[in-house]
Amino acid sequence: MIYAIRCNGTDFIKFGRAKDVGRRLVELDNANPHELSVAVVSQWHDGAETAIHRFLQAHRVKGEWFQDGPSARLVMAWMLDAERGLEQLQHASAQVARQRTKEEKEERERVALRHLNTERAPFNLNEWRADRAARKLRRAIASLGVNAK
Repeated sequence: MIYAIRCNGTDFIKFGRAKDVGRRLVELDNANPHELSVAVVSQWHDGAETAIHRFLQAHRVKGEWFQDGPSARLVMAWMLDAERGLEQLQHASAQVARQRTKEEKEERERVALRHLNTERAPFNLNEWRADRAARKLRRAIASLGVNAK
């Protein structure tokens, strides 16, 4: 089962999974200074937890705790409509993953271009050719057994 547990008196909601949500509530309540309450429970499969976390990534506070807001409330509304809600969650989560992948790729490209533009000296073909010719000459001299210092 997938659950949403609200941390009363705060804007935090925990989305997780447990076989026994009541027992999980007691476990979390013992380690929390605020009173907790179960907001929603759904019979979704365990993989839905990952989709929820991916969808809410931008609102993560710590671990499985997320900031309450429109996105978290949307997930809880989807949890109430078990079948259609799960489809909507999976679709939205996949969109977020695609967008994040695209943004990460663009960031890698920006970093690579910045590295090329700022940290590398411009390539000079004539210097490269001169260095290559000098290395060839040193190897030829060394093969003759002459010390070329």
